[in-house]
Amino acid sequence: MYGASWSFLRWLSDQFGPTFPGGEKGLHQKLVDNSFSGFATISDVVGVPIDVLLAQWAAALYTDDRAPGLDPRLTFTSWNLAGIETGVIQPARLVPRDRTFGRFSDWVSVRGGSTAYFLVHSNGRPATGIRARDQSDGTLPSGMRMWVVRLR
Repeated sequence: MYGASWSFLRWLSDQFGPTFPGGEKGLHQKLVDNSFSGFATISDVVGVPIDVLLAQWAAALYTDDRAPGLDPRLTFTSWNLAGIETGVIQPARLVPRDRTFGRFSDWVSVRGGSTAYFLVHSNGRPATGIRARDQSDGTLPSGMRMWVVRLR
């Protein structure tokens, strides 16, 4: 949706700006004044692989201000996304597919640079595995990542 690039840069600023030499301004200047381009610039400046950053940011888009005690990397310190979402029109809200533990299967098409969100829950459930496969029940392409955030 619109604003994804801004949102990612806002999250980067929240995460790395406070401790970066020169603060947020220094971080932004280094992002602009860099010999790399694209994602390589971001990884070079903050010293974290881009796939890790993108997974943390994508998780933060849903987890921010929804549960106490989250890893700070899964939050936007300058925004309350859960609070903002209440004033956003329905088509713009991030709404995960809601599933209970047990057998379920969903066909989901994920474009490059995009994410599919699921909220899987049950009370008193023992250790459980979740797997993601391609439409032929094979492993996901090497460029895809699956990440899990435990909220409780």
